[in-house]
Amino acid sequence: MTTLFDLYGLPDDFPGLGAHAQEPDTNRRCDALQTALGAAVNDQRFIPYLQRHEFEALVLASLPALGELLDAEDDLAGLAALRREVDALTPEDVNDGRNTAPSKRLLAHIPGYSKTLHGPLVTSATGLIALRRTCPRFNAWLDQLEAQCRAPRIGSAN
Repeated sequence: MTTLFDLYGLPDDFPGLGAHAQEPDTNRRCDALQTALGAAVNDQRFIPYLQRHEFEALVLASLPALGELLDAEDDLAGLAALRREVDALTPEDVNDGRNTAPSKRLLAHIPGYSKTLHGPLVTSATGLIALRRTCPRFNAWLDQLEAQCRAPRIGSAN
């Protein structure tokens, strides 16, 4: 079992949020919140995961594929501006500010961007290998899931 929650915009009653909301390092904040969520669920099979900062970090890792889907001149110009803006950052390091979170950047630069349409299409087109390469936190979560799948089961024939 697992989750994929966005760190940005978690509900106020999320386990551990009151204690860790002010942690400035979002990696440490994610780790603490995942630990709190795991404790709240209390099942050794459960692997909690919070996407730092949003699912759209994976879209930022997929900007070349997004460019293949866009055709409006203003969208393509916005995509070029967005690439310049985030070029020095890894996708998971794009911050979670009210106006600078990945989703806000995408919407500000690309008027025709639709989260529910473009997000799944571009991340699928980019593929897990490339997403894992550019998003280490996401990769570590998938590593955990894969390890859980390979672990021998109690009572199995192995």
